[in-house]
Order: sequence, then C-alpha cells, then structure tokens
Amino acid sequence: DTMIRNEFSIDGTSSDKLILLKHRDADPNANKKVITIGGYSPRTALMEQAIYRYNTGDHDYRVQLVDYYDVYPIGGDAAELAQANTGMINDMSNGKGDDMYTGLEMDYDAWGRNGLLMDLSAFLAEDPNISMDNYLPILTDTSGNDGKLYKVFPAFSICGYVGYQDKIGKDRDLTVSRVLDLSDTLQPDQIMFPPVYRENLGIGTLLYRFDSYLTDDGFSISEKDFTDVLNFADSYGFSDITSVQDINIGQAYVTGQLLFQETIIGSPMQYWNLEQSGTSEMVYYGVPSVYDSARICFPDTMIGISAGTDKPEACREFLEVLLSEEVQETAVQNGKIPVLKSAFENQI
Repeated sequence: DTMIRNEFSIDGTSSDKLILLKHRDADPNANKKVITIGGYSPRTALMEQAIYRYNTGDHDYRVQLVDYYDVYPIGGDAAELAQANTGMINDMSNGKGDDMYTGLEMDYDAWGRNGLLMDLSAFLAEDPNISMDNYLPILTDTSGNDGKLYKVFPAFSICGYVGYQDKIGKDRDLTVSRVLDLSDTLQPDQIMFPPVYRENLGIGTLLYRFDSYLTDDGFSISEKDFTDVLNFADSYGFSDITSVQDINIGQAYVTGQLLFQETIIGSPMQYWNLEQSGTSEMVYYGVPSVYDSARICFPDTMIGISAGTDKPEACREFLEVLLSEEVQETAVQNGKIPVLKSAFENQI
C-alpha cells in the first residue's frame, strides 16, 4: 500500500528526492464542491503542483481542469478561432463559464476592462496571506490597465536576443534602423541573426510593439515605418532556410560569426552561461522594433478569475497556493524565474 516516487535531480548536482505516497481507502475529495479552471491544454508543471497541494490541503473545494480543445474546439482557421472566442465570451456573460481561466491565448486585459474578470489587485489586497509587495514588479505592474490587475502567474522567462556590446554597443534600445546600420560592420563570413523566414522576422518586429500602431480606428502604420520593417526583414530573413539550416547557432555565436543569438532566459544561471560562452561582454537587447527593442516576458501558468464566479474565496485560496513558496520552488526546478522576491533571491 506504499508507492515510492523518484524525483530526479534537475541540475545534476543535488540529491534525488524520494517521495512516499500512502494509499488511502477514502477519497478526501469525494464530497467536496468543485471550482474549475478552463483553458487550452491547461495542464502545466506548476499548475499540477498547485492543484496537487490545493486538493490535498485543508480546503472545502477541489480544483478541476477543463480543456477547451474539448469545449471550444479550434483549428488553424481564423473563423474557428473567432467562433471559439465568441462561445467563451457568451458563456462567461451568461454565467456558464468556468471559475478561472488559464493560458496565453486568453485576452485577460480586454475581458477585464469589459467586466468579465475580477480586478486581482483589489481582490488579493484583501487577503492577509498575500502581500503583493513580496513579488517582483513584473507581476504587479498595472500601468496599462488603469491601475487594475486581471491576471497573475507564478513564474516567467525572458525572450529576446543577446549580443556582444563591443560590436553592437551598450544601448539596449535596439531599433531596426540601428540594426541596418550594423550591416556595414559585418564581415563576409558573419550573419546578423539566426536563420529565420523573412515573414516571421517582420511579423515579430511588429507584433511585440503592436500597441505602437493601434489607434481609435484600428491598426495604422506610416509608410516610412513599414518600409523600415520590410527592409529589415528582407536584409536578415530568408525566403528559403534549407540552405542555412546546418549552421550550428551556438558555435557561430561563440566564434563571433553570429552577432545576435536568440534565447530564452529562465534563470540567472542561464544568463551566466550565456555570458561565459561569448568572447566579450554580453548585453540582452530584446527584439528590435521601429522605435526601440521589446523585452519579452513569457509567463508560465497565467491565470485570471471570472467576475461571475460564485466561489471567490475558493479561487483566492487557490491563488495563494499558486503563488506560494512551494510552487515557486517548483518553478526554479523547472528552469523558470519565480515571481516571489525571496524565491528569486534564493535562485540567484
């Protein structure tokens, strides 16, 4: 009636962890009410950890995940995406939605501004077990939403490009024009970016600064800005990458053949390893755009609470677990940056 589960060491330096799982005849969740979390493929390592701790803790409810691929099926067609989104919003408006929502696909801020999600800054401020002052500003930043917070996440990574400051400069505001000017410094055997299709390079330049082109009438970009984006994508993107797919990106960066290396940084150790792999001092620049460079935060297990839930206290208790030190430790083990300041300092 005992199972031994072996948790292997993540970094290869610490000991493995042995967990003894005891069998119980009675299901502790049998008579508990359910709160639901909906999303597309909502099961992540941090979500699993939080649900396990919540469902085995002293709570009146249990958490259950709802996969939206079953409820609001989508394919690659734009019409299907719009239909699924409409179905979600209709159910939320009619009180038929889930208690919480998770996933990067959700438009939390727009839903929150339309009264479909709770303001978590006010909601969590009333919780004596959570002090938002204990978390990194990246979690609590509400500058774009009139002082309101519609989603939280226990961990994140940083995406973008790194490069050598002696070749590129210390200025982190990396515009497409500045990158084009760097072309004059390239040696015959050097390339600016890892091989990528022209379309994708141009889309990324616009996408991560999309709010710069949004007006009351919709999307609008000047002819000059659009020309700069096209020149940037045409200069450093490829129409066919099969001829350059054999390039060893890490080796090209270390030897100086590649000026910018695309990277996802999930810990100070990863940043340090990148610094040590180069030939001179490194700078994290982000993704070039027309006006500056975008520093991309890639959240892990983002979540918001429905304004229509009739179980707000149970949802608050779950967020306590999701943002707890125990789940933060799991975030570090999974190569993510934790949002709790003390956990981040321990990670460093």
